[in-house]
Amino acid sequence: MATARHPLRIAFVHYRDAAEVGGSLRVEEAIVGALDRHLFEPHLVFAYGGPGPLAASTGAECHWLHAAGHGDPAAWLRARALVRRLKPDLIHYMEPVVWIRAALLGCGIPSLIHVHGVIEESSVPLRMRLLWRALAHLCTGHVCITEQLRDIVLRLRWAAPARTWVVYNAIDVRRYSALPPRVHARAGLGLPADAFVLGMVCRLVPWKGCLDGIELLARLPQRFHLLICGDGPQRPSLEQAARRAGVADRVRLAGALPDPRAAYAAMDAYLFLSRIEAFGLVLAEAMAAGVPVVGVAGEGGYREPQRPLLTPKNSFLIEGPARREPNAPLPPETAAALAALIERAAGDPGAIRQRAEAGRLWVTRHFDTPRQAEEISRLYLALLGLEAPVEQVCAAP
Repeated sequence: MATARHPLRIAFVHYRDAAEVGGSLRVEEAIVGALDRHLFEPHLVFAYGGPGPLAASTGAECHWLHAAGHGDPAAWLRARALVRRLKPDLIHYMEPVVWIRAALLGCGIPSLIHVHGVIEESSVPLRMRLLWRALAHLCTGHVCITEQLRDIVLRLRWAAPARTWVVYNAIDVRRYSALPPRVHARAGLGLPADAFVLGMVCRLVPWKGCLDGIELLARLPQRFHLLICGDGPQRPSLEQAARRAGVADRVRLAGALPDPRAAYAAMDAYLFLSRIEAFGLVLAEAMAAGVPVVGVAGEGGYREPQRPLLTPKNSFLIEGPARREPNAPLPPETAAALAALIERAAGDPGAIRQRAEAGRLWVTRHFDTPRQAEEISRLYLALLGLEAPVEQVCAAP
């Protein structure tokens, strides 16, 4: 075992520190926030823009390259100068940022690429396939957020099997267990106190299923309301759809909330209608908040057998179509079956409580930040020759 210099310095690289970046920023926040500061000293490096939510929440030292674009020669020089000054033990690319990887060629620093987006093999252009295959050798290894995503990356030959590992996403369960009172949350969001509230927290884009949610609401009795938190290009279409379906008075488009805990506090159930989802951080948040998930199972790694996020014991799911285009609505028979499932669940408070408690316990056991931090820490140490062989670092399901 090599001798460690503690704390080990890890440089996390991201495009920008902005809330609209979405899941990758939250994954970085969870990892950085949970790392043992006696072992690791995190530094956050952003290619573009200035300070944002991550700089405010993690307490880690941040660095901004202020690049004008990927072809900005001054930014390339700033990236090399920053690395010479920081002397990181490891560079963890939370997003690929190809130009920074190219700028740091020859620096001799081990590096990891975090793979945590939706990859649909059939729609990846040939140029992108070839580019990623060519770039695979420019890093020490890849870390994927599910086994399914690892399989896709390997099939596309974007990474070497012996240098590709899985570290599942996680959330701070304690944070989502501390919710404001429901009555205050609903009042603040303009929701009736006695309604059964279905909630969605997502970017307003077609594949998230918000339009399906509005059409589904039209099948449900008046006591059901729909809360949608998030922004995106689909918002005008959703407003029009709610008016057209005659449910505008039961749909609350709350926009992007700085703290989603008020939304979870207001919900009776989380409505999951994504056509495809790599993992589903919002599902884990809802479950940690004691909100059961109800919806249609689509594509993604959230039900993979190795370590599923959603199971029949902790959620209410029906099977959806095998393949569905982003703008294709739910088939009428699927929508009718889901509406019936929601009505049955709403009429059985005991079943709601059972799924809610099962979900909270499951997330606490499998997807809490301490477990993620332990797994990523073991991977860092193994890559640097400071602990067990790297083949042994991934925890068992």
